[in-house]
Amino acid sequence: MDDQGYISSASSNLTDVIVSLLDSLARRTLVPPNEVQASPRENGPACAAIVLVAIVIEGSVNRLRYFVDNERSAPPEDGGKGRRREHVLDWLEGRLPADLHARCEEVFCVRDVIAHAHTWHARTNPFPTLHFAKQPRLHRYGDPRFRRVIDQRTRRSRLLRLNAFPTRIWRRDAFLAYQTMIDAITALEPLDPTGMNFSNWGHHSFNEKDLLLPDIARALTVPDDG
Repeated sequence: MDDQGYISSASSNLTDVIVSLLDSLARRTLVPPNEVQASPRENGPACAAIVLVAIVIEGSVNRLRYFVDNERSAPPEDGGKGRRREHVLDWLEGRLPADLHARCEEVFCVRDVIAHAHTWHARTNPFPTLHFAKQPRLHRYGDPRFRRVIDQRTRRSRLLRLNAFPTRIWRRDAFLAYQTMIDAITALEPLDPTGMNFSNWGHHSFNEKDLLLPDIARALTVPDDG
């Protein structure tokens, strides 16, 4: 709320869904993916969690911009049509530490892989286990940011090593994305004049405990991916 009324940001309302997805993944028997894919029951929740994490980061940043950039003033007469709004990652540059900004870039790139259904050309061999018979190639997807952040040979991001091959995304990717979300929003909290921090976002059920969101990030056991 502010002196102009209700602020329509729903980002904090998505966190309970994210935690439920992470909790369901953490409870399952750990079965790492093969070279090509994770199990559908692992891949689906992990993909959903990453997409929601990116939405929460973007929504939280745009709420912050409303206050920091004085966007509460009345829109221009042309409705803002002549003004191109800065991409959220560009706005974050310089406001986050460089390594944390790079992690956010990687999360957004993997979100795009999922949301835009990035397609890779691949030839596989099922024996002895499913693996690539030929190095996969990305088909007509990815902007310059994506191609800079994602190693096309390994099909992973360069810093966190998040999977960019859609069917291979699993709990490790979701856990690291969530931890990035926590670190990014925590780093931005001092900029928020309304004092909207994670202590206001309530407790959430994870591993049969009621925990604050940062506590859940610390409780996650991030598995190795070879």
